Amino acid sequence: MVGAIFNYLQVQRAFITSEKDIRNIFVLNGADGEQFDKLMSSFSINSQAKLMKKHQEYFSKKTGADGKPYLNAVPTVIVNGKYRINPAALDKGDFEGDYKKLVNHLLALK
Repeated sequence: MVGAIFNYLQVQRAFITSEKDIRNIFVLNGADGEQFDKLMSSFSINSQAKLMKKHQEYFSKKTGADGKPYLNAVPTVIVNGKYRINPAALDKGDFEGDYKKLVNHLLALK
């Protein structure tokens, strides 16, 4: 599903504006529509969606030290709710290894 969503957003340049858009992506990629509806109405999914929306609202209002929006690229990765990864600062020769090391280091910080 990650590939399908990436394709929808980045390749097709489409927008997800509602739960219906998400459902269509899932169903077009083989998910059962009724099962999707059942899971989307569950307490667990609703709780996670509310939390994600709260985080999205918080970070969309936040600006960096340079005054620019904190979230300004796809993907922007925030670790522990306070560390933003700057991929441009990582070693291009071992990007994946450095990225993993950095994320794990930040996850270990309190």
